[in-house]
Amino acid sequence: MYDLTLTGLRGCISQEDTKGALQLLRTAINSGLMQPRDGVELMLVVRDGTRDQVFDAIAKLRGGVPGCYRYIPVADYASA
Repeated sequence: MYDLTLTGLRGCISQEDTKGALQLLRTAINSGLMQPRDGVELMLVVRDGTRDQVFDAIAKLRGGVPGCYRYIPVADYASA
């Protein structure tokens, strides 16, 4: 369902274009190509997560049902 959007998002993240990735997600949400919850979760991981976390989120959304992915931030001091 979101495959074209997720492919574009992966390309933006690969090129380290965070601004472009966030704009792509906003456009997908506003045009109805993506459910708002999924888009917001992806926006959170794009803004605060690592590149690997974004790729993991894309893989989970691509293989799962809508609403299946949740981004849970971890503070730096909590992971040590």
